[in-house]
Amino acid sequence: MIDSETTRRIVEFHGHMCPGLAMGIKAAEVALAEIGPHSVDEEVVAVVETDMCGVDAIQFLTGCTFGKGNLVHRDYGKNAYTFVRRSDGRAIRVSGKPGGFGPPDPEREELFDRIRSGRAS
Repeated sequence: MIDSETTRRIVEFHGHMCPGLAMGIKAAEVALAEIGPHSVDEEVVAVVETDMCGVDAIQFLTGCTFGKGNLVHRDYGKNAYTFVRRSDGRAIRVSGKPGGFGPPDPEREELFDRIRSGRAS
């Protein structure tokens, strides 16, 4: 589990706490638990399918960056992330679970519809 000091530093790096950042923290946490922490620079490759807030948490926690070539952006508009350990090819894809926001909520669904259609303010 990511401790509160590390979370504080991630928020400082990103600029604010938000749901997207929390999703990125959890995705990186799950991935590193599965494939193991990176022991050498550029050991882990992250392929991110969004350019949203969660990518900053992934960058912070994995050490992956665009400059080093081990943070790869594929703009599919999904909160989905694939992590690969180069040494042995061990990999995991982490994405949000349908219904992960809890039980259906008409107000939330209306907000999501406004966001998707570009009518949100």
